Amino acid sequence: MGPGKGEDDAALLRSQGGFIPQWSSAWRLGELFLFADKLAFAQPGKPRFELSLATVTDVAMERRKFILLHKDVVKLTYVLPNQKRSLTEVLRPRFLIALDTSGSMGMSPNASVPTRWKTARDALAQPWVTEVEKQCDIEVYPFASELGQPATIAAAQKLSSPTGTATLLREGLRALADRYR
Repeated sequence: MGPGKGEDDAALLRSQGGFIPQWSSAWRLGELFLFADKLAFAQPGKPRFELSLATVTDVAMERRKFILLHKDVVKLTYVLPNQKRSLTEVLRPRFLIALDTSGSMGMSPNASVPTRWKTARDALAQPWVTEVEKQCDIEVYPFASELGQPATIAAAQKLSSPTGTATLLREGLRALADRYR
């Protein structure tokens, strides 16, 4: 149950999420929608919860324990007349893929063996991608002499050929690790 007919398209962000109501200790799972002026939380068959962004008083990152693991969550604190509540969204884990885009990826030891580039692109088209996307947000980082900007699987599959001038694997992986510290 989304925010409203046609309104889904106006959402700036749409994600699986959850919140803990003030009267409960149990998570409510559903879909979160971020609009320019409000945040909406929807569950199938239940009334939608909407929160004006003007009422948000604090945004913070927290580490929460979920049964056997810890996850980072975004915690929103907001004020309504005579009330103060918190809304927490579970962030989906990220699955990072480093994709070598240097010219050497176009090489093959002989004509009967596909190039490394074809093998890498074929790997991105395998069924594991669909399974991982059910649980994680996949980000593909192209690299050669420098680490590129994150891309989606679809965008990475559209890269026509490797054009980088050098492979600096250690520097690329170090730069990638630094982005998530």
